[in-house]
Amino acid sequence: MTAALQLPSLLDEKQDWTVDDLASLPQDLRYELIDGRLILPSPTGVHQDICLELALMLRPDCPPGYRPIVDLSLEVNRRNEPRPDVVVLRKRFATRSPAPIDGVLRPGTNGPYDIVEYTHGVFTTNEPYSVTIDLPALTARWHETWARIRSKR
Repeated sequence: MTAALQLPSLLDEKQDWTVDDLASLPQDLRYELIDGRLILPSPTGVHQDICLELALMLRPDCPPGYRPIVDLSLEVNRRNEPRPDVVVLRKRFATRSPAPIDGVLRPGTNGPYDIVEYTHGVFTTNEPYSVTIDLPALTARWHETWARIRSKR
């Protein structure tokens, strides 16, 4: 509790974070480091439910030696330690946090990442392995959950 009470003043004082600075944070604090900015996300249960469904969609054709993982920090560089909602990771890195990216991210020519494909429909790809993600099903699940929550108010 003491660390949480001291956290706002620490955040006010520090403007440009590096991975070395993360050691000063409480161990159980959920964070991301993006371009030297410390981000403290707080996902909802609905968000986490969708992440779990996505991870389950990624699992069936996942190559041997890999696993879809939810909510894991990735080691990118000194000013970036993102925490994607879902990532496919080599099993050998399953005990590491942050985990090395090992080809997970695709650097872009015009920014941090390239958009490989954009769709609101069913997404199918063969890279890095054959997978189909039913985005309309995830969207329907999100709407269904929120509709149930609203109806109980």
